[in-house]
Order: sequence, then structure tokens, then C-alpha cells
Amino acid sequence: MEEERFLHKSIMLDEVISILNPSENEIYVDCTLGAGGHTRQILKTAKCNVVGIDRDPSAFSLNREEYKAYGKRLSLVEGKFGDLENHISNLGIEKVDAVFLDLGVSSMQLITPKGVFHLDLMLL
Repeated sequence: MEEERFLHKSIMLDEVISILNPSENEIYVDCTLGAGGHTRQILKTAKCNVVGIDRDPSAFSLNREEYKAYGKRLSLVEGKFGDLENHISNLGIEKVDAVFLDLGVSSMQLITPKGVFHLDLMLL
């Protein structure tokens, strides 16, 4: 699955960054971390913090080594974005500056390593 990270292209990356306009010391929540493209770009754009939420544990292992470089600026939460309020509260965060969700379907969720079509709607 490591190879898939390099093949994945985050949808509308420039537009998302332009709208979010990441700024220093702000907190952003990526409710659909996936391959981490949006989160990675937010963290590169400003010295801010991101909470990355994903229900699929493989989302965290996909970029594990790279995520370590962000230290405390990145908090990873395995869970449903429908439980956002609980996730944020459990991290001791009282306020966030922006929340976003990429609700498109990723090829990583459709194709298993064996190339078999797989669709598991795990939104809520």
C-alpha cells in the first residue's frame, strides 16, 4: 500500500488550501485523512496544528514515518467523523479554526491489494 501513497492525488488541493488559508497557531481538522495529502499541505503551508481523523487504520500506517516528523503539530484519531465533537474533546481542544471533509471516493478504498473491487461505505 506504500506505493499507492505516491499514486494518490488529493482532489482540489490548491483550492482547499486557498479557502482554508492555513495560518500559524491555528487548529484544522481533516475529518477524512485518507492518504494525508490535504493534511500534509496544510502543515507545510503554516506552522499550525492538524487533527487527522480516519476510520480506516491503514490511513495511519500509510504515512507513519512522515507523520512522526510533524510531532505534536499532528494528532491522529482513528474513528468516525460523525464523532467529531468527542474526538476533539478527548484531545483537550476547546476550539478549532476550520473543519473539512473530502467526501470523494478514493481508489485506495475501491481496490484491495489483490485488485478486487471493494466498497465499504463507512461514513457514519
